[in-house]
Amino acid sequence: MERTTHVSSDGRRRVDAIGPSVIPGWELVYDHPEDHAQVIRREESTYALACTLHRHAKALSTQNEERSWRESAGWCPGCVAGLPPVADEMP
Repeated sequence: MERTTHVSSDGRRRVDAIGPSVIPGWELVYDHPEDHAQVIRREESTYALACTLHRHAKALSTQNEERSWRESAGWCPGCVAGLPPVADEMP
């Protein structure tokens, strides 16, 4: 699937959002359903990694650091503690 891009206010080319994320006020940039994770963005350059099960967002310094956090599996406190998913976020 080819993604469309746009030039943001800072002059950088960014991938267009897919739609809204599980965190209100943020937009979905990349979805990783197998990891229950989303890479989300707001204000063109503020990124976070969101857990779709617990609605937890981990702030990222850059979009590129999402992979290491996602693969570490320790970034969502709800997942680490084994908490049940938020009821209204169940697929």
